[in-house]
Amino acid sequence: MFNLKAANHQIIGTRETYRTEASRKGGIASVKANAPDAKATIRPDDARFSDRAE
Repeated sequence: MFNLKAANHQIIGTRETYRTEASRKGGIASVKANAPDAKATIRPDDARFSDRAE
């Protein structure tokens, strides 16, 4: 896991890594259930993200 910090050292983003595809999909489902209006951007050239349409 890592945190993205602003210039004032405030945490503005956190990323969690997953060990398995199943746990990654569980994380995606959790965000969809708990933050349905959240906006996310995935770079189209980033091959690590295969669940763009989920």
